[in-house]
Amino acid sequence: MKIIAKLALIIFVILSATAPAESSEWFLVSRHGECAEIKVLEKKIPDLSGVDSPATFIKVVQERGYEVAVKEIRELNGNAVQVDVPAKGLAVMFVKKELCKEFIQK
Repeated sequence: MKIIAKLALIIFVILSATAPAESSEWFLVSRHGECAEIKVLEKKIPDLSGVDSPATFIKVVQERGYEVAVKEIRELNGNAVQVDVPAKGLAVMFVKKELCKEFIQK
């Protein structure tokens, strides 16, 4: 299973590098469209300094020994990625800033 997660990360990085993007800023999105900064994940996974994208989040989590499932949402042209970390009970959606309706202030 780890090989599949690593291959998914490699494919995601390649697709991200070739996908057109208006903004390079990533956020987490709630089911209602509000966005939050990635650092809110530190409640579940401490010390995420330097994590600013799905790719860096995946890398950090895998380096800590967790299995990760990655799914790019193709309909959104590289602007959304779902990342699951089952051992931590996480299923999060990363989106580019232009997809956010509003921002959660915390």
